[in-house]
Amino acid sequence: MHIEIPPFSILAIGPFSPALNTDNPPVLTIDSLSLDDAIAQLAPTIDITVAKDICPDGNIAVTVKRMADFKPKNIARNCLFIKELLAARTYVKKGGPAADLTAKYPRVASLLTISTPTKHLKSESKSNAIDDLLSIVDTGTSAGSTTQYFEAGSIENQVNAIHGKLLRAIFTDSNFRLMEAAWRGAELLLKQVPSGTRPTVNLKLVPLPQGDCLPIFDMLESTLADTPPDIILIDKPLSNTPRAMSELERIMDFAETMLAPAFIPISPKFLEISDWEELRSVRYIPGLLEGAEYGRWKTLVTNSGAGWITPCLGGIMARPMHLPEAGFSEVGFAESSPLWSSTPWAMGALCAKSIAAHGRPTRFSDRSSVRLENLPLTESPSPSPLEIILDTERLADFKQAGILPLAGTPGRDHVFVTGAITMDGGPLKFRMFLSQLTGFLIRTSLTGRDEIENIELDLSKAVSLFIQGLGLPIPDDLKIIANENNEGTIPLEISLTPAPEILPGNKKFTFGFNW
Repeated sequence: MHIEIPPFSILAIGPFSPALNTDNPPVLTIDSLSLDDAIAQLAPTIDITVAKDICPDGNIAVTVKRMADFKPKNIARNCLFIKELLAARTYVKKGGPAADLTAKYPRVASLLTISTPTKHLKSESKSNAIDDLLSIVDTGTSAGSTTQYFEAGSIENQVNAIHGKLLRAIFTDSNFRLMEAAWRGAELLLKQVPSGTRPTVNLKLVPLPQGDCLPIFDMLESTLADTPPDIILIDKPLSNTPRAMSELERIMDFAETMLAPAFIPISPKFLEISDWEELRSVRYIPGLLEGAEYGRWKTLVTNSGAGWITPCLGGIMARPMHLPEAGFSEVGFAESSPLWSSTPWAMGALCAKSIAAHGRPTRFSDRSSVRLENLPLTESPSPSPLEIILDTERLADFKQAGILPLAGTPGRDHVFVTGAITMDGGPLKFRMFLSQLTGFLIRTSLTGRDEIENIELDLSKAVSLFIQGLGLPIPDDLKIIANENNEGTIPLEISLTPAPEILPGNKKFTFGFNW
């Protein structure tokens, strides 16, 4: 019997196209070679409100069709007004009369100060004629071309100033930043996947629609019933509002139905603070969450679905901050704050790194061998790739509260985690292992039934080989009991004691599966 470990399946739900408004968004399956194809297929467009002194329409539309389009110098490729703006600059720079801009590029011309010829008195004309003659003698150029040269320079400076303001409007727009941060998160994850002929990670992206996001979980439960993911990444910050708690409850139900752990980031607002700088005012996280205002949270922690949820925190720097680029410095555009990708992307990236290093995701919290490295750093006295650096006491506080934070070392370009817990304080690695095991059983029941003649013996052998394929020891007490056939379905009782890496304490567990 030959058992091949399938690619680790990651489902990521996030703002890949913030303007999308549908209960049935596309499910995009990508790998490290097709991220650009996924963007091109979705072609997300953002409408951004801008001042009318930089665009007469008061609005610009920016479309992204590949990762390179997120660079400031490439924005013009898919933004019609910026493309028109730069075309006007090129026209004048190549010698075209500025006076023609009104006819050729009327929207751009309405923003510019364009000089027009004026009539001079005879005395002025005589004086100018002498000046022109001297100019020709001194420089060998005509007076008209000299005037045109300075006029072109004035137009170019005006266009560059407008271009810089438009770029600042784009790269500070909240929806554009959310969208780029999501795609950058996917890029970070895929960078951890080794190249090769056989894929080790399968990543599915689902755009999170505007407004009510709950209906998409109904769609995904139906779509992914036979191919459930191994983990779920939710790129939507969690607060402590009634709406957010309703969303969390639905995500818990979805994760439990899929039998796949879900990572969801908490926002500062969850802790009743405006940003992470105010975290110092919160003394003890577990004590805070015992307050009356967290009543719904405390109720959800006791639900069975809490064992499939890992709240997490700590944005990771998505890319270096934009500074004036070579050949593009005349625009003078530079960012004032970093772009942060949300925590679940880092968790997914660590799982992918664990698979590359150890053949299984459950070593993702082994900081000695699994960490994200060579990350961009903030510009500060203590540079870091993290939005917030927590000391040992704070890390312990959050983990005690059922929240898993990212960790790092000030001044170093790496990120790791120091634990593996779920919302109810349970063992996350066990849930990850159980997710992979049940996924294997589902696939075998659908496509490998021909090799399973004696269910108890043959399926036990298949499960043993699967566990061995993950690099884990085969449990000595693995046992499968097949109960009486019930209308074409055979209820199975499966019991085993996993390796201590998966479930400490030499604990045996039993679960059911309908074959």
